[in-house]
Amino acid sequence: MAAVAAGMARAYAASRAARRVFDEFSEHSGIDVFALAHDADEAALRADRHWELATVATEAAALAAYREQGDEVDGALGFSIGAYAALLCAGVTSIGQTVAMIDAVLDGCRGLAGGPFAMAAVSGLAAAETAAAAEAAGAALAAVITPAQTLLAGPAPAVARAAAVVATRALRVRALEVRWPLHTPWMVPARDRLDAARAGLGDFRDPARAVYSARHGRRVEGTGECWELLTGHLTAVQRFDLAFAAARADGFARCVELGPGGTLTAAVRWLARDEVAVRPFGIGRDEESGC
Repeated sequence: MAAVAAGMARAYAASRAARRVFDEFSEHSGIDVFALAHDADEAALRADRHWELATVATEAAALAAYREQGDEVDGALGFSIGAYAALLCAGVTSIGQTVAMIDAVLDGCRGLAGGPFAMAAVSGLAAAETAAAAEAAGAALAAVITPAQTLLAGPAPAVARAAAVVATRALRVRALEVRWPLHTPWMVPARDRLDAARAGLGDFRDPARAVYSARHGRRVEGTGECWELLTGHLTAVQRFDLAFAAARADGFARCVELGPGGTLTAAVRWLARDEVAVRPFGIGRDEESGC
């Protein structure tokens, strides 16, 4: 999941380009997104619609700040909600379209049956073992970030049962503060709501730079596959490991995490070991540009 933390916009507050991105998100959403990402406490930030808008806006603002200092990217890989930011990065979608899509998914989520739902992160256990425990408990494997770093999702009691089983063998099991069963079949109504909104979104553009999809596990081409990335990532297991491997196979050798936290930096370092340079970006010179 994308990292969400109070004050996550502060690293980009000095950038005029970043502030313009926040202003545009605010214009389309009717919320002061910069204030939310800069000043809100954890409780306010994690409310529905707040964390989605604040996270994607912060990721897009980070890219704007990165470009403002003279750097550029050649490709984008977004994990989970980061798929919105990846397509913004590639010029496929606009901020207005992104806000509309976030709202459509939330509308669909509010009608999900079978809740309450939960998600959990599992570290230090093979993905196949985690998947088996999840299925036996009535939950589902939601994502494979690295071969030994996965996410579970589903009805809260089922996730709790699965977490209790894997906790006896994993290095760590951590509950995530997410209300929806992302990347599982329970999200089909939200996917359908997003599909229904497609006609009102206007045209998408073909990617201006490479986009790697954790839904497909490869580079995506054309607006049709980009739309499949957005809809499919809601209901299908996310494979960050495969998408990153595809980017490496295409020759990407330097990466920078654009956005809050540094969640994916650790994953990339694990997947690539010493072969790929990666670091999270804040305002100030960063030499690790690339993907």
